[in-house]
Amino acid sequence: SRISLPYEPINVTTDGNVLFVLGIQRNNIDVISPNTNAVIETINSNFVNPLSISASDSHIAIADRILGLITIQRD
Repeated sequence: SRISLPYEPINVTTDGNVLFVLGIQRNNIDVISPNTNAVIETINSNFVNPLSISASDSHIAIADRILGLITIQRD
């Protein structure tokens, strides 16, 4: 199915339950439920120029062209 977003996504990953989406020129990560195709959470971060994302049960890692590797601990 298709999920409409108000921006151009550049990278997506999953932890097996939800999708984590990075967009061009955005300082946050959208968390999407694949069951409903809806954004269920937005995680704000301090990255500048994100390139890629990876997620596990405990952390989210973002590779940023300017800041390097950024990790966010999940609750």
